[in-house]
Amino acid sequence: MFKQLFATMNEALDRIIESYSTADEEKKQELNHQLHVLRTMSDEYIEQWLLFEEKMSRFAENHPMDNLASPLMQDNSIMMDTLKEIDEPMLSEEFVRGQGYFKLLMFDEAIREFNKAAQKHPDLLWARLYLALSHMQIGEYAEAYRYFHFIIPLTNHPKILATAYNALGCIQVTKHNLEKAYDLFRTAYKLDPTNMEPIMNMEVCMNNKGTLKYGSMMFN
Repeated sequence: MFKQLFATMNEALDRIIESYSTADEEKKQELNHQLHVLRTMSDEYIEQWLLFEEKMSRFAENHPMDNLASPLMQDNSIMMDTLKEIDEPMLSEEFVRGQGYFKLLMFDEAIREFNKAAQKHPDLLWARLYLALSHMQIGEYAEAYRYFHFIIPLTNHPKILATAYNALGCIQVTKHNLEKAYDLFRTAYKLDPTNMEPIMNMEVCMNNKGTLKYGSMMFN
């Protein structure tokens, strides 16, 4: 997992480097945020590696071994944002009310309204996406899982897909399927490289500690 995480971090950095020189001011702010996330992760790993290397060196001084050499560390350079802007041509009253309840963390009420919106407008995938997210918030992971799998084959929208795969990764973590979760987070990042949360969730999986990030939602 360690090599995969740094491969993804390097991939993210490559995308930033490629885009930075031609980015407008708003885009540069977004890229700077992504750089900050990558730098924070890189610094954390460097600090942990230095502590490990110090401990290893002390042991080597007291217990000389022919094959115990100091390892070299390779030089690795280092939302609900996807849901803030809804571009659907028609947002029903039920959907708007559901959003209001969702922002107020009243998820049972939000589910009721999003269900109405989905029944009234079956093609409104945002309603089903919010339904899935609302079920996740109250711990109904099986129901959320069902909605996400319903959504995925029906859209090519990268942000919707990335949101779904990132959420599915969170669900897999609750089942302690960290390898599967790791793959889902990587897929989410590839679908939407502007969202750094999947990379941060990959780090949580690799260390088996921390808090998964999902926009404004947190899963312990």
